[in-house]
Amino acid sequence: MANKISLTSENTKYLIDAFTHFFPEDTIYAADKPYVSGEFNWKNRADFIDFINRLTGVLIKSERDLENIKKAQLAVEAL
Repeated sequence: MANKISLTSENTKYLIDAFTHFFPEDTIYAADKPYVSGEFNWKNRADFIDFINRLTGVLIKSERDLENIKKAQLAVEAL
């Protein structure tokens, strides 16, 4: 079972905190693109998004996919 994910309550807390890091609520959008600085670009979020998708079954399609971001966050909090 190499694909099994085991989490402790401490790991779950880190995941909840990671949502704030990767999807800050005060993101500023300029034109059609969000303002990005180094760590907040889409490429650096890919591994986190993939892990959350495998963990919760919720796929976040973009940084503007607020509905699925919130669904995934609530699913992690429910663990």
